[in-house]
Parts: sequence; structure tokens; C-alpha cells
Amino acid sequence: MSKPHLLTKRVLVVDDDADLVESFKILLESSGHHVACAYDGEEELQKAHEFRPEIILLDVELPIQGGGLICAKLKLMKSPPKIVFVTGSTQPDLDQFAEFVQADSVLRKPFGMEQIERVIEICDELRASA
Repeated sequence: MSKPHLLTKRVLVVDDDADLVESFKILLESSGHHVACAYDGEEELQKAHEFRPEIILLDVELPIQGGGLICAKLKLMKSPPKIVFVTGSTQPDLDQFAEFVQADSVLRKPFGMEQIERVIEICDELRASA
């Protein structure tokens, strides 16, 4: 398990899989981050404006509005958050799509605890580059 970080981040976790959202929330909070959750694109946009996350873990294939559209909208903000796409897609062109909509990283599902811990590292890397 990762050690708590001296600098916490506001992280918004967005996925229609409630169990995955809860797993991310527990792990991120245990690492010292402040976490909010959303389960579809419409709710995500509302929470992004209210919570003002620094990092968003965003499912690409969300109901109502897809993650790509949401990402593109968020990147138009004055100070956009860092966005990590979380996806179960095996499409080979997903990395190019992520770059096109200006996502900062891609994490592919399914994954276990080791990969979830890698998300913590990605957040730290994004924090260091901010």
C-alpha cells in the first residue's frame, strides 16, 4: 500500500461501475487524496465545476456523454484538470484518440491492485509536472 502523500490532490473518479469507483475512492483516500465520485458524464461535468478536481480518472465509455466528449469539454476550461482515461476498450487507436481529446494518460481495464496503485503513481507524476 502506498504511503500517504504530503501534498493531497482533489481527484474525481468517474465510471458507471460503482464497485470500481468505490475501489478507487478507498485507495486514493488512504493515500491522502480528497475524492469525489460520479457515475455518468452529466453528473461528472456538474461535479467537476463544483469540486474543481486537479485530476480526473475518467471512463471512456460512459452513459449519457462519453468520456472523450467530456475530456474535450474539460480541456477548454481556464485551468483544466489532468485527465487519466480508464477504459476496458482494446481498440488499438485509443491512445491516439486520448491524445486527440487531450487526455493526459490511459489506464486499461481490467486491472488489479497493482495497477490501481499505478494510478496513484500516475497522479503523482501528473502532480510533479503541474
